Amino acid sequence: MIGGFRQVIKNEGAAALLTGVGPTFAGYFLQGAFKFGGYEFFKQQHINYLGYETASNYRTGVYLASAAAAEFFADIALVGWEMEANGRNGAKLIYFTCSAPSKLPVSDSSQSRPMPMV
Repeated sequence: MIGGFRQVIKNEGAAALLTGVGPTFAGYFLQGAFKFGGYEFFKQQHINYLGYETASNYRTGVYLASAAAAEFFADIALVGWEMEANGRNGAKLIYFTCSAPSKLPVSDSSQSRPMPMV
């Protein structure tokens, strides 16, 4: 790992080690704001919808639903900044993980052998 740092500093300069730090910090700041602020927002919305008594009886479900909704929107806020920080590689990664199975490489099944039973 240290060799990698040395190589980057030698070829591109020390400033290259900080590439993408700004968008990463901004993205995680937004994700935190959406996550914690969104949790409180959604928790209050669930309490208002269900009523205090029902929400109190099912508070674990209210907490879980509120956290899930907040995390969903927080991750959406983060993904654009992560793509910016990772540049084109981030876009390629998202394309690869979201591409249809038919576009992924397929091995020739005639050459595969069954795994031996132990």
